[in-house]
Amino acid sequence: MVHGYGASQGFFFRNFDALASRFRVIAIDQLGWGGSSRPDFDCRSTEETEAWFIDSFEEWRKAKNLSNFILLGHSFGGYVAAKYALQHPEHVQHLILVGSAGFSSETDHSSEWLTKFRATWKGMLVNHLWESNFTPQRIVRGLGPWGPDLVRRYTTARFGSHSTGELLTENESSLLTDYIYHTLAAKASGELCLKHIFSLGAFARKPLLHRLAPPPI
Repeated sequence: MVHGYGASQGFFFRNFDALASRFRVIAIDQLGWGGSSRPDFDCRSTEETEAWFIDSFEEWRKAKNLSNFILLGHSFGGYVAAKYALQHPEHVQHLILVGSAGFSSETDHSSEWLTKFRATWKGMLVNHLWESNFTPQRIVRGLGPWGPDLVRRYTTARFGSHSTGELLTENESSLLTDYIYHTLAAKASGELCLKHIFSLGAFARKPLLHRLAPPPI
């Protein structure tokens, strides 16, 4: 199981028991996120950034002597999982993409609203911040002692009143907030991939559809 952007394996905690009743489940923290090491991120292109995640996952796979597995990726993790499967299909029995990011580019899915927004001073500012790698994690770090409260508001909104199904208990919500805060506030590393993989609006610079689509007849 490969988590999404700004997340880590702990985001799957409600899924583990059900899946483990039928499968051997392995959830990872991608390089530069969660509890994994946080090396300096020095990639300068989309290709280098993809290799950062794909090659580190492949080295981890070799160390664990795994092959012929079901690979599940959520959101940005789906993008990484799909790109890995394209490079190493011999190891992937099935590929499951859950709300995967990175399928289309800005030219594939033109947005009149986004075009107009970019032409405004607010749009130019937001685009500048995006290209400067001003990440959400940087905001959390910059808030210092107010950071945990911001994260609590986020977890309450995303996993509380706005979620479906059984809500988190008070203890689960408290533990998840603490967990998310510490993973976000740690050293910047893998999070700096964002501008290399996506343009403003979360459109992929090298979309999956261009790789997965069948060749023209």
